[in-house]
Amino acid sequence: MNRHLLGITGVFITACAAGALVMFGGASAGADQDVARKPVLFRIGTFQRADVMVAYHRSKQHDDVMKELIRKRDEARATGDEARVKELETQGAAMQERAHRQLAGEAPITNILAHLKEAWPAIAREAGVDAIVEATLFASENVETVDVTSLVVKQFPSAHPDRKPAEPKAGG
Repeated sequence: MNRHLLGITGVFITACAAGALVMFGGASAGADQDVARKPVLFRIGTFQRADVMVAYHRSKQHDDVMKELIRKRDEARATGDEARVKELETQGAAMQERAHRQLAGEAPITNILAHLKEAWPAIAREAGVDAIVEATLFASENVETVDVTSLVVKQFPSAHPDRKPAEPKAGG
């Protein structure tokens, strides 16, 4: 099982356990039984994969990766190292193929999410959520989902600010 799926599953299991603790085990023994309690909401942030992918592939981070790959290829070509040229061109083609599979939902986006490792806590704080997942398959009435796509996309400044930004996917 890939690490991305395990990470999402771990967050979901942790979220469920925390919710159960709050709902069933979190009541203090001395609590006033006459006071009606509202259920505690667990807020989960979700994001749109396609929007994040488009933002990443237009970003300075991705642009820097591609420029470095091209620089290495051109350097190998200039020194006559055709084996290295072929290796780097194959690597570029594999990256493009992975992007297509990711957009189709056939491959994890761990390479993109890795760029967000340091940003997740700040995104969660700004959105007021307890966890962030790519998608929620089910949520009880005690769970509120919050779309954090715009906050995630902001983490990938465009390499080409003069271009029109991508339109968010309809139906978010």
